[in-house]
Amino acid sequence: MEFTRSLSLLKAVKARPNGAGIISLGVGSAGCCILSHLHHSGIPIEKFVYISSDEEDLCYSPLGEKLLIASDSNLSRSPSAVRGVAIDYIDQIREILSGSKYVFIISGLGGSVGSGLAPFLAKVAKEMEATVVSILAMPFKFEKHKHFHAGVALRQMRKLSDAVMIIDNDSLREMVPKKSILDVFTLINEKITTALNKLIEPPKGREVGIGLKKFVESIKEEGYAVLSVCESFAATGDVVAGAVRSVCQIAEPDQARKAILYLMSDGKISTEEVATSVERLGSFFGNGSIEVQYGISEMGGQGLTAILLASGFRGTKFDDYDPIANVLHDLEMDDLDTSINVELPNMYHLNRQPS
Repeated sequence: MEFTRSLSLLKAVKARPNGAGIISLGVGSAGCCILSHLHHSGIPIEKFVYISSDEEDLCYSPLGEKLLIASDSNLSRSPSAVRGVAIDYIDQIREILSGSKYVFIISGLGGSVGSGLAPFLAKVAKEMEATVVSILAMPFKFEKHKHFHAGVALRQMRKLSDAVMIIDNDSLREMVPKKSILDVFTLINEKITTALNKLIEPPKGREVGIGLKKFVESIKEEGYAVLSVCESFAATGDVVAGAVRSVCQIAEPDQARKAILYLMSDGKISTEEVATSVERLGSFFGNGSIEVQYGISEMGGQGLTAILLASGFRGTKFDDYDPIANVLHDLEMDDLDTSINVELPNMYHLNRQPS
């Protein structure tokens, strides 16, 4: 019965005309988890694909296509090594991406799988002339061992993508500081899913929506886009200000060129509240020249949620995660480094001369 239900849901998702030519790739643990939430939400995307080097990541959803980039667990696994293994799967990846107009790559950065596979997939998608939209979750501040790989991968993704949207896990964690780390991960994924749903899906019921076209147009500005979410029972202006503060902690506000503000409330949102919120964004960002679009939902929930997506940032605080790039500036040591796990012979015995 469950299989029949899942098969029916999968057919229904694939039948939606609004999602034609749109493929979403969940990469690594965080990417597969977020994609599974989106998959079950009914967002209008034609194909959902889960890709990882860890088999358990592919079990987040019974639906969608799965691709395991299998690697030898006895060998060291770095981002470049994961890419080296992925080369053997390039024909399968091209088949998955065949016919795509838009490729959404959803991934966490910092781990070897996300940092390794996300740039590789973006490169293949660009070679197939798809529009690449990357949605990337950055590691927590305390995960310092992940910062360098995250910074390098983020720089690569900016070069290989048409649009890059950054999610700062720390800004979302601040809303639930007392909860267990496992609960925090779950809540972060749920908030990211809700935000993406509201920004991408067409409006329904009592909503003023954004939609996929406006979403992509907004984040295709030169540079980075930053997503923040603020939830509270406070006044509308205070909640919006909270979302703005989160963005300003990541990037220079004067650099912003476009913004989307989506307000979700369990009550009524007055015209005055919307007008004041939009005007305040103009004073916070872009020296008053920012272009703001807005969406509204009065379909229930707890208090008020402000979803803010600002774009056009030339840099972010995450640039410091890749100190080598800061030193070399426009010079590149390696455009997209790739290594292959191969056992080499013992050179000492090969070079040793017989006595």
